[in-house]
Amino acid sequence: MAQSKFGRLIIPLVVPFKENEDIDFDKLENLIKVQLSSGFCDSLIIGGTTSEFPALSYDERAEIIEFVVRTVGKRVPVIAGTGFASTRETIKLTQKAEEIGVDMAMIVGPYYQRPNQEGIYQHYKAVAEATNLPIMLYNIPFFDGVNITPATFKRLAKISNIIAIKEEASLNPTQITQYIHDAPDTFLFYDGDDSMILPVLIQGAIGVVSGGALVIGKYIRKMLDSYFDGDLEMAKNLHHKIAPFFSRVFGLRENPIPALKEALKQVGVDAGCCRRPLMGCTDEEKKIIHDVLSELELV
Repeated sequence: MAQSKFGRLIIPLVVPFKENEDIDFDKLENLIKVQLSSGFCDSLIIGGTTSEFPALSYDERAEIIEFVVRTVGKRVPVIAGTGFASTRETIKLTQKAEEIGVDMAMIVGPYYQRPNQEGIYQHYKAVAEATNLPIMLYNIPFFDGVNITPATFKRLAKISNIIAIKEEASLNPTQITQYIHDAPDTFLFYDGDDSMILPVLIQGAIGVVSGGALVIGKYIRKMLDSYFDGDLEMAKNLHHKIAPFFSRVFGLRENPIPALKEALKQVGVDAGCCRRPLMGCTDEEKKIIHDVLSELELV
């Protein structure tokens, strides 16, 4: 049931900012409309890494979640990123997201704090006990400095409303295999690293949370469909076709959001500016992005 509700391709939204760094809700509304009309996404996420959430205040995050839920209007499930460095703030925003009416909360590890594994477990346990929402764990050690070990995951997977995980596979390419061995059959595993979609699917994931799909969603959708339809040759070919987008475009910065927003602009979707300290792309970076998109016949 949960798999059919959230689907295989979950797309996290960027948050467009104006030149003065205020949130540009008009551009965000258009971005949502473009993604829904494409037919590629099964669910949308707002408030994750792709949304530049560390640069947003609590009030801004709540306002954005409410705006997205209202704009989407039940056409696809909406998942809200509600994680903070502190457990108290995470609980507060998760409860607010539940009140607004999201379909699931995605909770990143308690970043910067570097808690031990017991602290990570107690963090998620406290949040899960404070809400009726289903919860997606978000494991992204590259950015938050915290890894949910398989032993800790095994404990978390026993909590009834923790039903899914987004695993950023680049640092631990086979950790998801260990997770799967210790999870209920109904648990939902999503790849969180665009460059690792096929390797993670082969281990047992049901889909991907893909920021790149904002731009190249037709290719990622086709790759997923080919894989699950048993056309592994087509899936492999598409994996190789889109690989340069992630190595050359996302590879321009440690944080790829400025390149993602530039790529969106080049395919005709104005996703606005980034909020400092993230900076816009240089002319040289813009040319690299254009060259890659040209090879994909998107510009």
